[in-house]
Amino acid sequence: DLEAVFGDVGPGQDGPRHYAKKAFGPLSHYWHNYAPSQIRELCAPPSVLSIEAVAARWEKSGLADGFAGTTLALMDARAFVVFAGECFRFGLVVSGRVALSAVEAS
Repeated sequence: DLEAVFGDVGPGQDGPRHYAKKAFGPLSHYWHNYAPSQIRELCAPPSVLSIEAVAARWEKSGLADGFAGTTLALMDARAFVVFAGECFRFGLVVSGRVALSAVEAS
């Protein structure tokens, strides 16, 4: 349950980089142990860098409808679930680009 993971992460007070470092362990643990197999098969596992990229975008705009203006410092468990989904979606984009590059290189 990603809302429970938020209890290990909490809101971010110190900016995207610090938040990514704080969120990496719990999100990685979730990805490896609880995420549906479809997510694990399609998406790269979260990394500090990918979480930071999503956190930086989130900090600027809230990313998702209904969460505009919800900065990292104001994040709650419900917003964290959406944030984690954005991290996994970013992992899907990264995985897709890596696969495309591998095809183009061969």
